[in-house]
Amino acid sequence: MALLVGGAITAVVSSSAKSELCDMIGNQESFVRASGDDSDKLVKIETVAKRIRTLAGRLVFSGEFKDAGVGFADSLETMVTLRRAGFEDTDEVSASTAARMDEVALSGVENLSQMQRSCGLLATGELGGAASATAEMADKSAQSDVRGAIGAVERYYSETGNYPITSMSEYNNGGSTPQVALGTSSQKITLSDKTELYYVPISGIGPYKICATNTGGSGKWYLYDSAKGGSVDAVSKPATPTSCA
Repeated sequence: MALLVGGAITAVVSSSAKSELCDMIGNQESFVRASGDDSDKLVKIETVAKRIRTLAGRLVFSGEFKDAGVGFADSLETMVTLRRAGFEDTDEVSASTAARMDEVALSGVENLSQMQRSCGLLATGELGGAASATAEMADKSAQSDVRGAIGAVERYYSETGNYPITSMSEYNNGGSTPQVALGTSSQKITLSDKTELYYVPISGIGPYKICATNTGGSGKWYLYDSAKGGSVDAVSKPATPTSCA
């Protein structure tokens, strides 16, 4: 009897935790309440992360949801740590730190999307009540996708001796286009959910431009111009995205 009662209590606690988590990520007012009253934005994000971690720890029979909750909390807490250390823009830090920032952002979007799916919500990878946090993650996803596209285009050149000569515009809306093939080569460009990316060839031997934004983000655009080389820069929205200019 004690085992049955204990199991029933555990199931109730788990169900209550799932209900609260789903309410937090599906209802802006609930999320705002969970973030507390502190005026410091980073403290509010930390408060939410701790609550998500606590609730995820109470889940049973929900392995994917539990792992995603813990992963999302990890991403939020790591993002806060990086921000407090002064790391905000991947263009102003070392390559290893930039890679870590991109990794954290992508992990956050992926884990939040999995949580939304587990709750029966639309998997957008963004959270209205945590706009500042999730918008930043989405922005970093677009920036990371541009870097990934550069690598794919350069590998295409190594394979074929030329750069792709056909312009490309793709939008991964709701996971509809997670990868885009480059011609008949083996190379593919991977796009995060909600990333809108453009490849603009100048000629078959180069140079080229790649620009992208993530519609779940703050509206930032990122541009790489192979004629200039260097980093992937945050830029104003191109007047003509199809030409990245």
